Amino acid sequence: MARTRLLRKRLHIVRTEPRDAAPILDQAPNDAFSPWATGILLKLFLFRLNTPGWGVGLMLLCGYWGLPLIACMIDGTLLSVGGTHVAIHPDPKTIEQALLAIFTKHADGDPIPYLDDRSHLLFSPVLALGAGFASVFVRKLHATFNNLTNEQLPNSDFKKIHRVYGKYRKIANHWGGRIASLVIAVPVLIFFVSLHFDKRFEYWWGSSAHGSAGLLFAANEFLMVYYGTQGLLLLTCAVLMISSVFKDDINLQPYHPDGCNGLLPIGELILYIWLSSIVFAGAIFVATYYGYLGLESTPVVWLLATLGTVAIPVIAILPLKAVAKAVSRAQYRALAQLSPALNRRLLVASIDALADPEPADKDRATRMLEAYRTLREINIWPFSPRALSVLTAIYAVQVFMVTSKLIESVRDL
Repeated sequence: MARTRLLRKRLHIVRTEPRDAAPILDQAPNDAFSPWATGILLKLFLFRLNTPGWGVGLMLLCGYWGLPLIACMIDGTLLSVGGTHVAIHPDPKTIEQALLAIFTKHADGDPIPYLDDRSHLLFSPVLALGAGFASVFVRKLHATFNNLTNEQLPNSDFKKIHRVYGKYRKIANHWGGRIASLVIAVPVLIFFVSLHFDKRFEYWWGSSAHGSAGLLFAANEFLMVYYGTQGLLLLTCAVLMISSVFKDDINLQPYHPDGCNGLLPIGELILYIWLSSIVFAGAIFVATYYGYLGLESTPVVWLLATLGTVAIPVIAILPLKAVAKAVSRAQYRALAQLSPALNRRLLVASIDALADPEPADKDRATRMLEAYRTLREINIWPFSPRALSVLTAIYAVQVFMVTSKLIESVRDL
């Protein structure tokens, strides 16, 4: 009796264990990944106040364009500089001319009141739009990785993914990066303060001859460069982190409702990187094409602008490439498991075309063939390929315009 009970117990143990159970990974806690940014202001607005992207863009627009507007109202340079008045009439023809004038470049030395500063007017909303997209990316990054690891989409040990995430997060928020941003931003502040006091620029609304609005503008440029370089570091480290995580295999989910193997959340992050980088490159193009106080004619400015326009969107290619390659590897591995059996059945059928396999054998072959076709037709991109085509076309047009303008500037030298 004792031997019988022992045998039944052993059989019960064998039956309760899955035959082909995969090794169980360390389970990820629901909130294992900390917010990507650790800066005081970013933590406050993005994570504690949970400010949406449009809110971040609106705040930046109010600060970057709205505060100098108020200062110019106080200085009296809103509509005129040095007694040169810009008339404003409500008739449609004048309004149409004013809108067309926004897209017309100033001649050197022409008076530039604040509301006639076309470069600043166009640059500000483009910059705000890019900042809004970038803030959404930073705000969603840690939640996206919490979801992906909870669903075990990356086929890596959770501890490894968490270690890679923490490594790049530490680099992105290192104090050395903040010092480097400060080193870059301080000369920008000094430069625009010197323009403020330079008598050659008295035709500009920011000149000290008219008031202190130029000092506020210089402070805005300092903050833009400081937080801009900080944001670029955060985005670059995040891109490298995503690329590193997806160097390993993933678990395919061809029937996931998002149509992207469950990778749509990471695909949305990549789209936000693309959008923010393309918009930032567009802001650089606006500043150099419409010019500002003659600075756009210097070779150094055009060289930096060209590098920024071409290089910034390239950053977004890295995670897209890593995710697409991970899906392709998983797809190839799954197809490789099915193809030998299908090839054998095809060989048998070609040798004996009159053979009539058993119904069960036919059903199994049909199911295998359906699985093979499903795997062959899966979307390897983490989002709709149409979105990728549109963004690529926009980027190509942007590069073409910058290159054409650069060639034109070189000819004018």
